[in-house]
Amino acid sequence: MSDDLRITPQAANEGIRRGDTILLDVVGEAAWRSLREVPAGSIRLPPEEAVERSDRLPRDKSFAVFCT
Repeated sequence: MSDDLRITPQAANEGIRRGDTILLDVVGEAAWRSLREVPAGSIRLPPEEAVERSDRLPRDKSFAVFCT
């Protein structure tokens, strides 16, 4: 993976505070049901729906993608 596609937790947090980065949670359905909590403000996009729902994501933001 190219380094320009990676982001540190600190950089993600700074982007979220500035309002130009969104947390995108790509956890699958089975794992989602077992979670106790998720990061506040994150958007959930299950992997199996990523292609069909990607057009609904803001185009003017960066994304910090993670899997809880």
